[in-house]
Amino acid sequence: MDAEAIKGKKILLVAPVYYGYERHIVEELKSLGADVQFYENKSFQHDPNNKGTAWYKQILCKKSVYINGTLAAATHNSYDVCIFINLFSFHPRLIENLKKSNPKIECILYLWDNIKGYKWQQYFRHFQSIYTFDPVEALQFKIKYLPNFFVSANGLGHQVKYELSSIGSFQVHRIRLLATLIKKLSAENKSSFFYLYLPVIYRNRHFTSLKYIVSSFFKKRFKSYRHLHELVYDSSKNSILKNNPLTLHDSILVTVQSRCIIDLPYPEQTGSTHRVIQALAHGKKIITTNQSIKSESFYNTDFINIQSVDNFSIDWKWLDQPITSTIDMNSLRIDNWLTTLLSNEAHGQHR
Repeated sequence: MDAEAIKGKKILLVAPVYYGYERHIVEELKSLGADVQFYENKSFQHDPNNKGTAWYKQILCKKSVYINGTLAAATHNSYDVCIFINLFSFHPRLIENLKKSNPKIECILYLWDNIKGYKWQQYFRHFQSIYTFDPVEALQFKIKYLPNFFVSANGLGHQVKYELSSIGSFQVHRIRLLATLIKKLSAENKSSFFYLYLPVIYRNRHFTSLKYIVSSFFKKRFKSYRHLHELVYDSSKNSILKNNPLTLHDSILVTVQSRCIIDLPYPEQTGSTHRVIQALAHGKKIITTNQSIKSESFYNTDFINIQSVDNFSIDWKWLDQPITSTIDMNSLRIDNWLTTLLSNEAHGQHR
């Protein structure tokens, strides 16, 4: 399906609300001439499809209420295409209802999170086309590979303000590494922008000095609390941790104003994040701990430097070297990415 063929299509989009990426997808589909109905693909605590969720906790999950009360009603409308991004809020009955109301509907699934944490593969048979952002899982599950998209940064300017930047949500390995790195950069008079969003689940632990002192008398029992306290409470003094996520606009602005992006994905993640794709699309260098990026078609040592979490360092000699090559990321610009998604063709290539 080329861009012209999208015009006039009625599309049901069920996607996570994630830093505003879902709004850009809706806006771009509409600019291509589609009629779009959007519903949030909500994630739920104690979801039975989350690996490791105890059976007695599954009883507390409210996913069925949302599916039956909100999503099910939408499936009786007229659509040409249904796009699910991830499968947080999913039940096979939704696709069954859609196909009853729309016998010729095309159902597409895109995964911008890893499969390994969920039991999603049991639902693959309900979709005509399945894509993942992860090249390793594409091979493992025999599904199509399509890297994440990027959003154009027109009008934001490209004046460099930061040597290094890193934006993401709180993870233990991230705060450890960035808290150490920021001290070194400060001593070397190097500019940086490090921003980790601290979800409310961690803030609800109420990290206080008094509780830390009390927990010291029961070190074994409160080992987890003490460890997180040392990371979260003490590290908050250096202003890396924030209570609110950075907006997508501001995240892109920081990217285009940085010489180099530090990418610290989840330890088992092998696909490239939106921020990596965004940075490469705007000619920025990347320092990443994702070893699997070597298999990407856009892998280029002029732009990408791979480090390990345990022995992370900044190769300033590499960073200071001028870029003598180019990477064509145009196919992953959001409009082209959507055209590829709706054409049922895998775009990303493995080396």
